[in-house]
Amino acid sequence: MLFRSELDPDDPMRYRFGSEWLTLESGQAEIPVRLFGGFQWTFSRDIYWSVHGPVVRTEDRAVAIRFAGWGDAGQVAQWYRMNRARTIQEWTAAMASQAVPVFNTVYASGEGNIGYIYNARIPARTVVPGWDGRMPGTDQSLVWDNYLPFEDLPQVHDRSEE
Repeated sequence: MLFRSELDPDDPMRYRFGSEWLTLESGQAEIPVRLFGGFQWTFSRDIYWSVHGPVVRTEDRAVAIRFAGWGDAGQVAQWYRMNRARTIQEWTAAMASQAVPVFNTVYASGEGNIGYIYNARIPARTVVPGWDGRMPGTDQSLVWDNYLPFEDLPQVHDRSEE
């Protein structure tokens, strides 16, 4: 999801969030690039962050990106548990962690039983029109902190293994 940030005309490092002006967090990203042969050059770029997430910024505009799976390091553990599952119950338990933010998944056992889950971390968002475009970064009600529960995700199971 993209959020348009309103920058302070007097200080472009500040953005409006609700009735407050907050300061963008900033840092440096070191980007090593192999040019040719063994020659490598490291570029340094400024990076910015708001309450919505990482920010792409120009001199007078900023757009923040909010992603449902940002910062979750549990993806590897979920993939591991999915691959090690011996029953549909073990596989479904691995899926319930919702660490992999978006993925169509299918379970199949050696006995011919199957399960399908649209595994996603879907934000429980305020109902407003326009979620398909850039949202106003000033509106505090648009920041989500919760996700739809696993039980509400689209899924179909052959329950013969239970």
